[in-house]
Amino acid sequence: MGALVVVPLGLEHDQEQEERAERKARLARVLRRRKERRAVPRRPYSPRVYKEPRSYLQLSEEQCIQRLRFSKAVVMEICQLLQAELQPRTRAWTALPVEVKVTVTLNFLASGSFQAAAAADLCHISQFAAHCCIRDVTDALHSKREDFISFPASSDQQTERAKGFASIAGFPKVQGAIDCTHVALRTPHVKPELYRNHKGFHSLNVQLLCDHEQKFLMVNAMYPGSTRDAFILRQSKVPGMFQLPQHLDGWLLGDKDYPLLPWLLTPIRSPASTSHYNYIRSHRATWGLVKNAIRLLKMRFRCLDRSGGALQYSPERVSRFVVVCCMLHNLAIMRGQPLPDDQMHPDEEDSEDHTDDDDEEEEEDEEEEENVDEEEDGEAGKQREQENGRKREALSGRTIRACLIAQRFSGTLMFTHPGTVTFLYPVTPDHATV
Repeated sequence: MGALVVVPLGLEHDQEQEERAERKARLARVLRRRKERRAVPRRPYSPRVYKEPRSYLQLSEEQCIQRLRFSKAVVMEICQLLQAELQPRTRAWTALPVEVKVTVTLNFLASGSFQAAAAADLCHISQFAAHCCIRDVTDALHSKREDFISFPASSDQQTERAKGFASIAGFPKVQGAIDCTHVALRTPHVKPELYRNHKGFHSLNVQLLCDHEQKFLMVNAMYPGSTRDAFILRQSKVPGMFQLPQHLDGWLLGDKDYPLLPWLLTPIRSPASTSHYNYIRSHRATWGLVKNAIRLLKMRFRCLDRSGGALQYSPERVSRFVVVCCMLHNLAIMRGQPLPDDQMHPDEEDSEDHTDDDDEEEEEDEEEEENVDEEEDGEAGKQREQENGRKREALSGRTIRACLIAQRFSGTLMFTHPGTVTFLYPVTPDHATV
C-alpha cells in the first residue's frame, strides 16, 4: 500500500494569504496607472468643420467652360438627365447633391488628373467621395449611351450624310469615316501582354466611326492595345450595317490598316495615274475628318490623352470612360460648345497611332490574309474557305474602287479653298451619287 502524505493546515492557509496579497498589489498598480493617465490634461474638444461642397453653380460661365468643357446651361441639362439615377438615397446632411456629383465627374474627365486633385481643387470633397461620384455618374451616363451614339439608317439621313461628306472633297456616297486610336491605361493584372501596343505602352484600341459633323456614330472600346484594326472591324457590328437586310447605300472610308471591301474604300498604295492621285487626295481630305474628330475628343477630355498620364483603372472601367466621353463629345457638338482657347493639342506621338503598320505589304489583298497551315483536317478547310471569301470581297472592292475612279476622278481636281474641291472634267453636278 502507498504512503499517505499529510499536509499541515497552517501551510495551506499561508499560501492563500500570499496569493490574495499579490492580487491586491497587482490591482493597486493597475488603478494607480489609470489614475496617473487621467491626471494628464486632455486636448479640449473642438467640433469637426466640413467645407461646403462646391458645384458648377459657384463658377462663372468662363470657368465652367474652362474646367468642365460645357456651359452652365448644358451642365444643368446633364444634371436633369441624371436626376433620377443620382438622387441621394439618404436624408443625411453629408449626402452630395446631383450638381456636385456631375461637376466632379466632368472636371475629372476634362482634366485627366487624379481623383483627389480633381475633387479637392474644385468641389472640396474627399478622394473616396470623388471615386463614388465618378463611378455613379459614368455608370448612369453609360446606361444612356444609345440616346447619344447611334447610326441612323433612314434614306433621308443617308442622303444627308453623303452630301455632307461630298461637300468636303467631292467623294460620293460616303456614310462615315472609320479609324482606331489608343487610350493609355495602367498595366492590367490579367494578361498584361495583350494590352501592350506597337508603341510599347498599355492601352485599349478604340474603334471610332464618325459622320460629316464629326459626331461619333459607333464606338467599340472592348479590345486591348495589341489587337489589329482589321480584327476589331470584323468582330464589330459595322459589317452588318452594309449587308442585307439593312444594306446602307454607300461605303465607309478607312486608312491602310483596313482591308479593301465593297463597302470600305481604302487609299491606293501604288498610284499610277492622275486619276489615282485625284482619288487619294479626295480620300485623304474626307477620311481626315475622323482624325480631326479624335483629336477634338482628346482635346476636350484630357483623360483620354496620354500626355495627361495613363488612366489608373481597369480595362472595363476605362472602356466606360471612353464611351461616356464620346457621348459628351456628341452632346457638345449638338449644343455648339466651344473648346477653351488656351487648350493645348494632344500628344503628337499619340495622335499618330497607326502610321507605321504594315508598310512592308505591297498588295491590297495581302492586308487581310493570314498564314494558314496546310493541314487536311476540317479546321484548315474552314480557314481556307474564310480566306477565299475575303479574297473575293477584296476583288469586288477593287472593282468598285476602279469604277469609282473611272467615273468620278478621271478629270482634274482643283482645291479652291479648304473644305471644297472643283472637278474640271468629267463630273456630274451631284456629288452624292456616282
